[in-house]
Amino acid sequence: MSFPSMRFEGGVLFLSGDWSINTLGASFPDASFSGVREIDLSGVSRMDTYGALFVVKVMEGNGLSIGDLRGLSPGFERLIQIAIQREKACPRPKRGVSVFPLVYRYLSFFGFVGRLALEGVLRIRDFDIRGFFNDIQNMGLRALPIIGILSFLIGVVIAYQSAAQLARFGANIFIVDLVVLSVVRELAPLIVAVLISGRSASSYTATLGLMKVNEEIDFLEVMGVSPYASLVLPRVLSLTIITPLLVVFADLVGIAGGMLVANGVLGIGFGQFIRRMEAVLLPHHFWAGIVKAPFFGFFVALVGTWKGFSVEKKAESVGFNVIESVVMSLFGVIVIDAVFSVVYRWLGI
Repeated sequence: MSFPSMRFEGGVLFLSGDWSINTLGASFPDASFSGVREIDLSGVSRMDTYGALFVVKVMEGNGLSIGDLRGLSPGFERLIQIAIQREKACPRPKRGVSVFPLVYRYLSFFGFVGRLALEGVLRIRDFDIRGFFNDIQNMGLRALPIIGILSFLIGVVIAYQSAAQLARFGANIFIVDLVVLSVVRELAPLIVAVLISGRSASSYTATLGLMKVNEEIDFLEVMGVSPYASLVLPRVLSLTIITPLLVVFADLVGIAGGMLVANGVLGIGFGQFIRRMEAVLLPHHFWAGIVKAPFFGFFVALVGTWKGFSVEKKAESVGFNVIESVVMSLFGVIVIDAVFSVVYRWLGI
């Protein structure tokens, strides 16, 4: 077995030895030669399609044709022709990303929303009331344990981290202000929004995406049933309605976690904590957190169902769209929360 070798002289690339995958191995040789006018293959003892692919790469990089090859045997010529056909059948992807397909893809979101609104009114008879209540159970009631655990831990962490600093200044009682206002106004709504982004958006995209792959959505349309009114609208309404209730639950559990820490670390009794909370927690603080929740739920449900309908009829598209739906939901939730913060600041709430 002779190992492959090459040298470049006077615009001619001389190849010799065994140019097959057995000698080349997994590391494909560098084919970025410039200024090659001819390729001499007279010294090549053996070649397979792997070696022929190297020759084709050099030819493409220098604008050569079959006529620019020296010492070309009929067998080698057939291999090179096969490699050329392979390169034509598998074109290289274009570098960079075109702006217009991206713009079109994201503008399709508004088309999806428009069609949902139109068919939600005109085809309301197709609304799946059973799916609506099932979704409230799956995305609402079954989410209570994880929301409760995270909200409780957030309340504990805030109170515990603040207790030492407040005790230094003798401001123990202000731990109630810190825990209650931060949980009710900001943290509880955001925790719920993040959880439904990861839980509900991914579930909607995966479920509807698999239905798209299995052509179940096409079957509904053939049967004269609107998939927007029967599949999308129940999910959007259920998540929009259940999200504020989840935020209220997260408020209660998060405050309870802070109350336990305040009692154990700073010696603030439960009765004292509640009395201070009644003085601090004004109605506008409570509603500042609750008002955000339907917007979070509505947006997450729209993104999850839209990406489900965007799935192509191939399995790998489901995973890609699930990831996109979660990322877009999280990004949108943060943007919506920031907008509300600016509006609240402007209104003095």
